[in-house]
Amino acid sequence: MAELKIAGELYKVEPLPAGEAIELYADLMRVATQATGRVPAILMALASRENGAPDAMADVAALAGLGDILRSTSSSDIKSLINRIVTCASVKRPSGYAEVNLDEEFTGNLAAILPVAKFVLEVNYADFFTASVGGGLLNNLRSVLASAR
Repeated sequence: MAELKIAGELYKVEPLPAGEAIELYADLMRVATQATGRVPAILMALASRENGAPDAMADVAALAGLGDILRSTSSSDIKSLINRIVTCASVKRPSGYAEVNLDEEFTGNLAAILPVAKFVLEVNYADFFTASVGGGLLNNLRSVLASAR
């Protein structure tokens, strides 16, 4: 169990049961991998950013990747996936913790959606990303970029 204060609210996340975590990860990857063609540009732009270059290229590459995802995935599927992620968290209320409700919690507070989703994903997948084949691939890409400097 982990707790984190985001936008003035205290959120708690318990690890998902393994089966649910695998299903959510698979669905998340189905959406996210629609932008894999943009990954080299994003990585190169991020490497340039570390060398003091303007952020514009990273921003453009990320926006193009997001566009790829949105062209291939319906709005209701995106909403459903985000809802599945954020409802894995609970928010502290005077009466105790309550499951996050997308509309109740984030109407008028849209900026808090991604930090809460990120918190849920970190709690559930941090070790998976570093220990998995994908994590190894990402570490190898980072090493290649670092050695290219």
